[in-house]
Amino acid sequence: MPDKIAVIIPAFNTAKTIGTLIEKIQKDYPQLDIVVVDDDSADQTFSTTADTTAPQIIDLKAEISALGSGENIKYQAIISWDTDEPSTSQVEYGQGLGGDYSNKSKENLSLNQNHVVILPDLKPNNAYHLRVLSADKSANLGISEDQTLITPPKEKSLLQLILRSLEDTFSWVTKLKGKFGGWLHR
Repeated sequence: MPDKIAVIIPAFNTAKTIGTLIEKIQKDYPQLDIVVVDDDSADQTFSTTADTTAPQIIDLKAEISALGSGENIKYQAIISWDTDEPSTSQVEYGQGLGGDYSNKSKENLSLNQNHVVILPDLKPNNAYHLRVLSADKSANLGISEDQTLITPPKEKSLLQLILRSLEDTFSWVTKLKGKFGGWLHR
């Protein structure tokens, strides 16, 4: 990989021409890092605008997955989303369909555009509401709309499933008892 080259441009009262110069250099030499040094110009030669735009949250998804089975089953939610600029990742959530967010995931402070947060130990057969938060390097905070997810009921054990299947399969025997009375009891 070639070394990066930085070009330092001293500027003094060049507001009318500095933009065109930088655009031409970037077009012809995109691999260059350009640094403009403004030496106390009186004409706004070089000024930056403060970043006041929060990250836009895009493609928010919430999926439930099960860990274990039977009586020991636990549920977790896998929350994923994208942002239009590098930002942090955090999820606030609470039980029910609305209200306050009584729980928070640990905030991931690394700045990414693709985000995944796992919410562990969710109770079976419960509704949860959540929102995601992403802050950019200027601390502008993007907050999603409230989302709802519902965990499935606890699965039955394998033995319970087999017994239920046998009851369903052989239920015709108990129905015959009513038609033929005592004939089946011999």
